[in-house]
Amino acid sequence: MMKKIYLFSVCMLMASIQLTATPRTLPQAETQVATFEDMFAGIQEIWGTGVNQWQSGDFTFTTYKDGAYAPAYYYYSFVVSDETANTSTGYMEPYRSTSGGAYEGNNFCVWYSDWNGNNSVTFAAQTVPGFFVNNNAYTVAAFVEGNQPPARIFRQDDLLLLYAIGKKEGHVVDTVTVELAANGLYIADWTYVDLSVLGEIDEVEFAMFTTDRISYDEGITYYDNTPSYICLDNFGAAMPEGYVAPEKGIIPVQTALDEAANDTKTEKVMLNGRLMIVRDGVMYDLQGIRQ
Repeated sequence: MMKKIYLFSVCMLMASIQLTATPRTLPQAETQVATFEDMFAGIQEIWGTGVNQWQSGDFTFTTYKDGAYAPAYYYYSFVVSDETANTSTGYMEPYRSTSGGAYEGNNFCVWYSDWNGNNSVTFAAQTVPGFFVNNNAYTVAAFVEGNQPPARIFRQDDLLLLYAIGKKEGHVVDTVTVELAANGLYIADWTYVDLSVLGEIDEVEFAMFTTDRISYDEGITYYDNTPSYICLDNFGAAMPEGYVAPEKGIIPVQTALDEAANDTKTEKVMLNGRLMIVRDGVMYDLQGIRQ
C-alpha cells in the first residue's frame, strides 16, 4: 500500500513539473525584403491573361494582364521593370522612374491602379517597416509638362496623393498618406515611406487621388486625368541608418492665364476694369487666385 502511494506522489510531481515548465521560444525568421531582383523584367509577357500572382521576398504581388485588345496587351497592378530612362513620352513608356532606374540593384516595381481590384501587397501578419517610393516618369510628364491630354500642368493648390491602406484579415487598420505632388513640389527621387505606424497587418492596398479629375455624373463618379502610376522598391525594408529625404522637384505652376492659352473652354472676361479668367464656370484672376 505504501508503495502505491509513493508511485502516485512521483507521478503527481512529474505532472506538476510539466505544467509549470516555461515553453521554449523559437527565434523568428527575418523578413525577406521585396527587392524585385528575384524576378526578371518583362516576365508578365509570358503569362496568361487575367490575374497572375507572384512573389518577391516574403511578399505577394498581383499583375492583371488585359487581353481585350490582343495582340496588344495592357498590364495593371504590379509590373517589374529594369528601365533606366527617367523621361516618358506617354502611355507606351509607363515603366520608368523619375530618377531613372531602381533604388538599389537593377529592378523595381511599377504599380498602376487596377479597377479589377488587384491593388494589394499581401503577406503573413507582421509590422512592415516601410518601402521606397518614387514618382513615375509618365505621371510626372503629365502634371509638370501638361503634354499628356487630358492631363494639365498642376496649379499651386493641386495634389497627387498615394494612400497605403493597412489591412488585417480584410479590415482596414489605418492609412499612410504620401504627397507625391503638393504645393508646387513633387517627389523626384526614391523616398522612404514609414509603414510601421500601421502596426501588425497582412495587407497593404494602394490607391491614388488627384485634383486633376472630371466627373461625368455630377460628382458621383470621377475620372482621373493624371495617370495613376507609382514606382516602388525594397518593400518591407527598414529605414537606412542616416537616411535623409531627397530634395523635391519643382512644378512650373500655371496661372489661369497660362491655362487660358491652351484651353478653348477657358474664357477671358473684363470685370470692373480687371481682366479675369473663367474656367469651367469658376473665375480666377491672372495669378490663378479663385475669386
